[in-house]
Amino acid sequence: MARYVLSSIGPGMNSTAATAGNVKIDNPAAPFAAPKIYEWEAGPAANSADNTYTIRAIRQTTAGTWTNAVVASAVDPHSGASNTTAANTQTAAGANGVELGRWGFHMRGGYRWVAIPGGELAVTNTTLFGIRLDTTFAQGSDVLNWSIYFDE
Repeated sequence: MARYVLSSIGPGMNSTAATAGNVKIDNPAAPFAAPKIYEWEAGPAANSADNTYTIRAIRQTTAGTWTNAVVASAVDPHSGASNTTAANTQTAAGANGVELGRWGFHMRGGYRWVAIPGGELAVTNTTLFGIRLDTTFAQGSDVLNWSIYFDE
């Protein structure tokens, strides 16, 4: 099993628009990677303010349209390139499935989520289905930086 990180995703995580403020990790057409997210963190970027946020992890049952591909880096130096795909700008919403979790936090503190062993967020083994992490701000138009750790 290889481990990867999508590091410092952002800026551009502004959720004032319905399709912005998102990060998606999914399976490519082939080969299936079956990634499992075991840790993620989100925190302040350039224009941190005194705002509160909600992050939701949502399983997507259709792909939607995404731009700004993000390439994963191997955490283990002996791992090859990741088969998992990721992007950080959604231009057309995909269909939402089950909400896997919801977390609230204050921008100045940021948030880090770590799965207990066996409690990872598993991406469905279907082409271009994925897990979307989206943000909702109580006010303002701040920018977040994300790091997402997963294995495949």
